Amino acid sequence: MALLVLAVGASSILRAPPTNALRLRTVPTMRVSAADEQRMLYSETALSAFISAEMRHFCESKMAELGQDEKPEELAQREEQRDQLYGTSGPAAVDLICDTTEHAFKELHKSDASVLSALGSAITYLREYFKTDELAQPLARVGLTDYEAAHHMTDMYMSRRDVGVGFARILQPSGAGNDVTNPNPDPSPNPNPDPNANASPGQASCTRGARA
Repeated sequence: MALLVLAVGASSILRAPPTNALRLRTVPTMRVSAADEQRMLYSETALSAFISAEMRHFCESKMAELGQDEKPEELAQREEQRDQLYGTSGPAAVDLICDTTEHAFKELHKSDASVLSALGSAITYLREYFKTDELAQPLARVGLTDYEAAHHMTDMYMSRRDVGVGFARILQPSGAGNDVTNPNPDPSPNPNPDPNANASPGQASCTRGARA
C-alpha cells in the first residue's frame, strides 16, 4: 500500500501543470490597419502634433543657419548678443512660435479646415497669428518672418494631406514630425541606422522641455 501511495504521488508531481511563470507568453504588438492609420494621421490632434514638430525643426534649422559662418569660440557670445538684442533666448522663442502654431492650427481646423487646402488663403489666414507684437521679436530671433512661419505651416499640412504636393512652392517635411504621429512604430528598430539619414538639428516634438 505504501508503495502504491508513493507511486501515485510521484505520478502527480510529474504531471503537475506548469506554474504561472511558465504559462506567460509575449503579447504580440497590435498593429493598426491602413484605414485606421490614415484616420489617425488625419485627425486634428495628429496633424497638430506633426505640424508643430516640423515647425520646431524649421525654427532650429533657421537658428543654426544664423551661426553657421561664425567661429565656434565666438558662437556662444553671438548667441548671447542675439538674446539681448531680441529680448528672448532661442529656445524660448521657438517655444512661443510652436505654441502659436498649435493654437493657430486648432482654431483654423475648428472653424474651417478647408481653408488649409488652398495655399494662398491658408497663408493669409495663418499669417495673422504670427503678425503680432508678441511674435515679432521671437520670429526675428530665430531668423523667420510671419509670412515664412505661416507658409511653413501650410506646406506641412498640404504635404501631410497630399494636397498640392506637386506645387514647386511646397516644402517637404523633414521627418521630424513622424516620430510623434506614427501609429505603427517599429518595435525592433535598426540597431545600426544610417547616421546620415534624415539628419537634422532637432527632432523633438513641440512639447516644452522635449528637446535634448
